Amino acid sequence: MISGDTKHNTLPPRRASFDKFIFVLRAFYLIGAAAWVVSTAAQIQALPGLARAMVAGAVPPLLWFLLYSVFFFALVSRFPAHRAPAFHTMMLLDTAFVTLMVRATGLGNSEFFLGYYLFIAAHTMSFGQAWGAAATVLSSALYMALYFQNPDRFFIGDFAVRTGFMFLVYFVIASLAENERKDRLRMELDSQQIDDLNRRLEKHLTELVEKNTALISANTILEQKQKKIDELNRSLERTVGELMEEKQAAVEASAAKDSLIQHKNEVTERRRSHIAFSKELNAKDTIEETVVLFSRYIGQLLGVDDISVISATADQDYLLYRPSGKTVSTQRMNADHPILRAVFSNQNHVAEWRADAVGETLPAGVAITDFEPAVVRAEPLLHGRAADGVFVISHPEPCAFDMDVMEETRILCNHLGVAIQNLKLRFKLQELAETDGLTGLYNHRFLQDRLDQELLRAQRYSRPLSVLLFDIDHFKRVNDTHGHRAGDAVLAELASVVSAKLRRLDVLARYGGEEFIAILPETPLPGAVELAERLRAAVQDHPFPIENGGRLRITISVGAGAFPEYKTKEELIEATDQALYRAKSGGRNRVES
Repeated sequence: MISGDTKHNTLPPRRASFDKFIFVLRAFYLIGAAAWVVSTAAQIQALPGLARAMVAGAVPPLLWFLLYSVFFFALVSRFPAHRAPAFHTMMLLDTAFVTLMVRATGLGNSEFFLGYYLFIAAHTMSFGQAWGAAATVLSSALYMALYFQNPDRFFIGDFAVRTGFMFLVYFVIASLAENERKDRLRMELDSQQIDDLNRRLEKHLTELVEKNTALISANTILEQKQKKIDELNRSLERTVGELMEEKQAAVEASAAKDSLIQHKNEVTERRRSHIAFSKELNAKDTIEETVVLFSRYIGQLLGVDDISVISATADQDYLLYRPSGKTVSTQRMNADHPILRAVFSNQNHVAEWRADAVGETLPAGVAITDFEPAVVRAEPLLHGRAADGVFVISHPEPCAFDMDVMEETRILCNHLGVAIQNLKLRFKLQELAETDGLTGLYNHRFLQDRLDQELLRAQRYSRPLSVLLFDIDHFKRVNDTHGHRAGDAVLAELASVVSAKLRRLDVLARYGGEEFIAILPETPLPGAVELAERLRAAVQDHPFPIENGGRLRITISVGAGAFPEYKTKEELIEATDQALYRAKSGGRNRVES
């Protein structure tokens, strides 16, 4: 049996591997330290005195470290029998080298104190607990000496943590090494027990052979020997049975381990899939596309038939999204719907209904599917800590959900909530960028882009396109007489009056000030002039409300232009603007083309 103190008093037996480990460790530290000095000196070139002092203080210890490392490796190569004392001495010198580097590179601000941890760990792993403890005590003593020589260069909290961490590193590494030693001794003891068992089996078999020989040569003692043989057989059967039980236990343990590894791999693979899914979820451009992707993925993950999403709208109402293949149907829901009440009244917790628990059917209103579900489960879609909607699972048959998978689903629900909220913010920003804040109409920039698109379509398919440009007659008088707030109210009301007279495919935008422009696809010039007359008459007859209950009467002048009479956007707008100018010059409250 190997003594328990062997590893603590000698170097590891694989000399080549151990020497290589020590060499790589020291080369790594030397290169890292040199790189730090070079990069730090380059970063403080603005302070040449500080850079020279730092380099002058750090280079000698680095050279000393290199020289004594080379010396001891040469010594070990020349005198292999002195490996242990040589490496002990060299690694104890390392603590002095780290202390010099800490002193040369800023004391309390130096990062070279990390070298203590490296060499403490190397001592403990390589030479055992005693030498590791010596390295720990020496390192803490040298670092403490630096502190007491220069207490104003250290922060007492950092000093205490760094010193305490030296002992923590030692105790952790020592504990791991001791556990490894005990495990090795335990394995050796088990091996010896197996060897003893094999020797006993061999002894039993030898006795059986001897007794069988005795039976052949002595028939007179046959019955007595046969009894002994039977006893030996029974003993052997017990021994073999015990071995078989041990083997079966080992097989079962191995199977359990394989099952655990397989489960871990499945969880890992699912998490990788979740990460890719979350990225794909946030890349969608519409809420409908996001809901379709989420429904398909979660349905496969949980093995359920129907996934629905309820999302809050801007008017404090809710919209139900029900995916079907690659399409999504939508339906408005009130805030007092049973599912919403159950989730939001329970501090955004999970709500679940089961037909086998509440009766033959679910409560009224809970089923939101085309089939009669046996299980309905609803969870909140959280954006931060606020719920922005609800995720609903419906299944036609009673089923139990895997809680681990449901926990993963809950995290994915939060990703869905964030993705939907991001899309809403994106749509809101797009709306703000394209609309006029006062009238709610499209703004000048959107108008320019849309007119380009409509002209291109009209040119490609040879279709008519007209444009109306109009403004309010004598609008300055409104502002001067009733104030700018009344003027703003007139502009907003005018936008509403004109919008009501246009088709859904027409585009009305605020062109600037009191000027408005309407794009009329599929409308030739005569039709545009006829529409302009209706708009003019509607505005003339409409009483415009202002503050304190007053009413104003206003008129508009309208200019009309059309494609293909004018080919480009610039020509079309210029022609329409000239027509408006003629309408104003001709007495206002009229239409010109």
